[in-house]
Amino acid sequence: MQVWEAKKDGAPERVVVKVINDKYRNDREQLYHLKHEYEVGKDLKHPNVIRMRELQTVGATAYLVMEYFDAPNLKQVLWQGTGHWDQLLDERAAISGRLVITEAAQALITAARTA
Repeated sequence: MQVWEAKKDGAPERVVVKVINDKYRNDREQLYHLKHEYEVGKDLKHPNVIRMRELQTVGATAYLVMEYFDAPNLKQVLWQGTGHWDQLLDERAAISGRLVITEAAQALITAARTA
């Protein structure tokens, strides 16, 4: 998958576009995963969950449009300032990682209760 930051002409907001790589464009499993991600996320509404906007196909290219969120993802938080997996347990990274995981868990619990 490739992930791109994008903006429609004239639109003020940025979005994220997730596209299946050309190499895997005809791979049914990759398409299934992209569709599944959209189906699971499209109805989740919580401040800690990135919203899915649309799933489209143009020709043989499928893409998922999501809300843009200007913050590091969990992988970036865990790698921040370390560069080695064996150093991930330093106090700052551990606290940041737990905070992100806790917020994501709270969002999923809220979404499950409202579904």
